[in-house]
Amino acid sequence: MKMNAIDVSRSHAEIIKEVSGMKKLVDGGKYKKAIDKGWKFAKNWRRIEISPATTSFWKYMGLAYINTKDFDGASKCFENALITGPKDVEAIMGRSMARMAMRDFKTADVGFATAAKLSPKDPTPLIMGSICMGSKGDKKKSVELARKAAKVNSKIAAALCLDLIGSYLKNEKYR
Repeated sequence: MKMNAIDVSRSHAEIIKEVSGMKKLVDGGKYKKAIDKGWKFAKNWRRIEISPATTSFWKYMGLAYINTKDFDGASKCFENALITGPKDVEAIMGRSMARMAMRDFKTADVGFATAAKLSPKDPTPLIMGSICMGSKGDKKKSVELARKAAKVNSKIAAALCLDLIGSYLKNEKYR
């Protein structure tokens, strides 16, 4: 279900209450319950409000879907979050991670690059872009993005390198 309209059919207070409930369910590991409850609430919307609360609602729905390994559902929820918060870095990252899990590396890479531009002091989008490109098999771009992440924050980049080396060795072991 993709929401396109701008008018409001639910009060802001109702949306904030629902976001709080979604957060508790997702943080508590009750992902399927969060999804069911979220869709019951969302189906009653005729139109969607443009607000940070609505963006958060869709981000929690996306996280619940990611944790149930339904990456298509997650991608759609994060797309809804981007309708209400087009420059929300967490929503961009969430959609990109879902797309990467679906092996849509091109879309994921564009999303990680966009997140990196919107949040230049955070190395996370660059790290995720590096992992994405490594998964795609583009080692040159993967290393380039890892180096950019190191320039942003060398401590996190060091942890990234250890993670990447560990992942690489683990994958080589099973080939």
